[in-house]
Amino acid sequence: MNKAEFDNEIGHISALKSTMEKLNCFFEKLDNQVNEMLTAVQQTEVNMDQWNHMMKRAAMISKLTGNIENFSPADIEEKIEELNLSNKDNDIPLQENQMNTQKLRDTSAIRKVKSSIKHNGRARLKTRMQRK
Repeated sequence: MNKAEFDNEIGHISALKSTMEKLNCFFEKLDNQVNEMLTAVQQTEVNMDQWNHMMKRAAMISKLTGNIENFSPADIEEKIEELNLSNKDNDIPLQENQMNTQKLRDTSAIRKVKSSIKHNGRARLKTRMQRK
């Protein structure tokens, strides 16, 4: 390889190196933009969770009071405390209700499995009968 060819190869290599540096810079910027977008999405999710929580609280208050517009924030907090205290009295029946619901779901799942087994058995029997 002569000096001209060697210099030509060095030129190609330096051009490739420059292109790689530009690509790395581009991908770093792109990565930063993606991270900013993810942060914005996460913040939006937090804001939505806070909004949903506030709306649930407003719904509880409106159930108790009828109209939320006539109350100050202190009144609202007081009503929420009343609701929280009244809900604590109902915790035990709620837990029992959840347990009963779970038992019903378990029973229903068992019935579905039994039904599926019966259906599959009938289908196999029907197939055997058709073969004969």
